[in-house]
Amino acid sequence: KNTEIAASCYLQVAKIQFEKFSKLDDAISTLEQLQKIVPPTSQLRIDGKLLSAEIFTQLGDTSKSSEMYRSIIDEKRILTSQKELASFRLAEILYFNGNFTEATKMLDGLTKILTTDIANDALTLSLFITANQGKEEFVLKKFAAADFLVRQKKYDEAIAAFQNIVKNSPTSELADDAYIHVGTTQNTRKQFDEAIATFQKMITDFPESMQRDVALIHIATIYENGLHQIPKAIETYEKLLEDFPLSLYANEARKRIRTLRGDTL
Repeated sequence: KNTEIAASCYLQVAKIQFEKFSKLDDAISTLEQLQKIVPPTSQLRIDGKLLSAEIFTQLGDTSKSSEMYRSIIDEKRILTSQKELASFRLAEILYFNGNFTEATKMLDGLTKILTTDIANDALTLSLFITANQGKEEFVLKKFAAADFLVRQKKYDEAIAAFQNIVKNSPTSELADDAYIHVGTTQNTRKQFDEAIATFQKMITDFPESMQRDVALIHIATIYENGLHQIPKAIETYEKLLEDFPLSLYANEARKRIRTLRGDTL
């Protein structure tokens, strides 16, 4: 009791409660116990606060989670990686809430630290926001709100929100992104047939979209890992290579084809 080992156990229990059983209130209670016994100099104290903030985000209390992330950023005894993660999560909350200017300011600082793991995620989100501000901003706000529903695991509501974007703003540059998010969320729900249909419809409805290869790699992956229909998976990987030979997913598609065929590497 009352040791760093005990604090580490509390952290692992909270992770299991949160990630495996979705018992968010129990996880918060466990993390409160962690904070009572963990030494002030221990990095476990910050890890516990990071997890608590993420749980509050999933609960929809972005005010509480933002407050916690800001307190983490202001900490003196903290690992650089912990501060960067807190900054990125806070930027995500700003994005979810439609505060795009503040979000990009925070993300820009993270993208300049190219040696960190968080830089790529920060760059991806920053570019996405920047590309869709201006005339697309009202759609972007709806998109961010739908993304927040995904983070809260309100999957049915998220799917409906993304579908509404496609329905109400079919000419928006975010419409094909919305299709992709519908499909990936359906896949998360193990609605494999529905997800494949969504991705295929996106390819048909947006013949000029730059994300058709993304849809194909998702379809192939669902055939392989979700439905275990290996011939269909190989066929879809081959179609990706045929239609998009310069795709970022081309090497992965070739690798998966060789593996699924049992070729000697």
